[in-house]
Amino acid sequence: MNKPDIVPAHASSAWPVPAPEAVAGSGVAGLSGYAGPVRPSAGRIAALQYLRAIAALMVVGYHASHYLAYFRKPAGPIHLWESTLGMWGVALFFALSGYLMARLAPVTPPGRFLLHRVARIYPVYFVAIAVFFALSPVIVGHVFTPRFLPSTLVPVGPAGYTLGVEWTLLYELTFYVFIFLLIAGGQVRAIPGVAIGWIALVIGWRLAFGEPASLEMPVIYQLPASSANIGFACGLLVPAVTRRLRVHPAWMLAGLGVLLLDIGGVIPADRTIAGAVSALMIAAALGAQPSGGGLAGRIGISLGDASYAIYLVHVPVLVAVFRWLPAAVPLPAAWCVAFIAAVLVGQLFGAIDLRMYQRLKRRIDALGETRALRLAWVYAGFFAVIASWGAATHLIDQRQSDRAAAALGLIASNGALDDAATPKALNARLAAADRDFTTPHGAIDQTQRLPDDKIAVQGWAIDLARPDVRAWIAVYCDGRQIGWAERTRLRRAEAAQLAAETGADARSLAKTRFGFTLATQASVCPAGARLTVIAADAGGRAFALPAATAP
Repeated sequence: MNKPDIVPAHASSAWPVPAPEAVAGSGVAGLSGYAGPVRPSAGRIAALQYLRAIAALMVVGYHASHYLAYFRKPAGPIHLWESTLGMWGVALFFALSGYLMARLAPVTPPGRFLLHRVARIYPVYFVAIAVFFALSPVIVGHVFTPRFLPSTLVPVGPAGYTLGVEWTLLYELTFYVFIFLLIAGGQVRAIPGVAIGWIALVIGWRLAFGEPASLEMPVIYQLPASSANIGFACGLLVPAVTRRLRVHPAWMLAGLGVLLLDIGGVIPADRTIAGAVSALMIAAALGAQPSGGGLAGRIGISLGDASYAIYLVHVPVLVAVFRWLPAAVPLPAAWCVAFIAAVLVGQLFGAIDLRMYQRLKRRIDALGETRALRLAWVYAGFFAVIASWGAATHLIDQRQSDRAAAALGLIASNGALDDAATPKALNARLAAADRDFTTPHGAIDQTQRLPDDKIAVQGWAIDLARPDVRAWIAVYCDGRQIGWAERTRLRRAEAAQLAAETGADARSLAKTRFGFTLATQASVCPAGARLTVIAADAGGRAFALPAATAP
């Protein structure tokens, strides 16, 4: 059975409905200025910081609308922020990283290059997840313990990310390791050609096979062909282009025009377009050479400095604000309060972040290049081992997922989903064929239409006779499959209730991931349509949850 493209739900149990554009800021690249011996002009620094600030605000605004919709559940969409800006924020961040790495590669020894990037990403990230762990009972209502593999930020496929926004850091770190390998292999001059080849790979793959699966939580072999990489690749070309010609600042208006066409629905929201246009806007901004003076300039540079920290903390801050803000506060006011709080807390973390990085950078710069290169290879080896493990386990998981999908396909092909009393009738048929869950329990908590024109379905399903058996969730709209996801979320409240009602082991159930959240395009399922949600395992056993209606 074909599994349609859906927005993958983050496995983290911390976030009720993870936002599809959970964004990691590429402002991590050279956030405190260039790490190499060649520093750009003050005008170039200001231009880059302004762009980082704009991208960060795009992301925060998008997530503020997303989580406000989840917590307040308004009757209609929240038109406070254009949802496509989240995608454009990602593209702009990635293009900035591409540009900065192309500038750093020729002037930075390979060992220091990778160690600078590692020092830029991990320390404040670990601080952020430690603070979240300490405050998680206040933020999400229960203690959330970070998991090791997701915290490595190496692409291992669907995993339980702590802050709910880590997916782009997987891309960032993979990109940094890739550039490190080019530098270490003496291929710096080949970077423009590599970038062109990368663009051709992404576009060719997309035309031939469509977008690779798991765009937001890929394994290592899925990542290179993702359209999200267009920002990196086009950013890598900016230095080569601007050395040969000056891109007039007026081209910023052309880029803004494309963005407005996207917002207006004249052109489709597309990562390839967003990545290419973002690189054009960077080239144009560099030509403008802003001074960075004045109040607005200082604010822009300050926000740019803190863009990575804002990215790291903004989702927990938004969730905490919406969780505790009185329901009587009007939606626009609630949005503004959460938006401002996220930016201010991010600024606080940003000050800590920059001090930490500057100290670590001085220590790295004091290392001999031989030792720095040795340490860089240690990290690259660690990255390769974790990524390889993730790829191997993903292939095994995929086989089990395919078996479960085949079982569901057989159910659908028999016309069972056409029955008006689908859940009850389907479960009866499964029982008659000895294909049912032995002791099934489950429910659909809610179905919701999100601000970015997606439908989210949240619930849980478990067979208490076999609670540890992996199961997948399929969502059907009037008999047509529209979503597919594995159960990846802890459900402590339901675990306690089930233990009290059935005598099951409460401690074991509390550690079992039997909840799910998945999202798919709202256009594939009209409002009021019948939703059928089925849990199935690799052994061909299944259970239909109580019926629901599309929002």
